[in-house]
Amino acid sequence: MPPSTASLETILPAQIRTLALTLRPNTVAGYSWAARRFLSYLHAAFPQVRQLGDLRRDPHLLGWFRSFLV
Repeated sequence: MPPSTASLETILPAQIRTLALTLRPNTVAGYSWAARRFLSYLHAAFPQVRQLGDLRRDPHLLGWFRSFLV
């Protein structure tokens, strides 16, 4: 299957909506909060990352995790 060309702003909320069918409302709210924060971090630190295929563990995810320690 080829990589998705959909934006992360589309993919993450769609996945959360799918999960919302089986999760408690507070859990869905927490996932939504985390997704918004992650996207904000990406836009600020790595504006070139727009699609899922652009995302890498290091530096994108690990950088976001490190940002909580500051």
